[in-house]
Amino acid sequence: MGVQKCFQIQHLQREEAWCLLKKIAGDSVEGDQLKPIAIKVLDECGGLPIGIVTIATALKDESTALKDESVAV
Repeated sequence: MGVQKCFQIQHLQREEAWCLLKKIAGDSVEGDQLKPIAIKVLDECGGLPIGIVTIATALKDESTALKDESVAV
């Protein structure tokens, strides 16, 4: 059919963006290792939810790897 539907995506405020990132990536983004990265992500994404969700998903995987690594030591 070739039909496309456009969706308006608005920028999130800083606090909303942090809540979204934390909801997806988990509480581990509050830790010393990931918090600086998480803050930089929010700055780079400019409040765009699609960017935050994409990177937060990757940080979630990273936080799992960090936990596994600390258990192995």
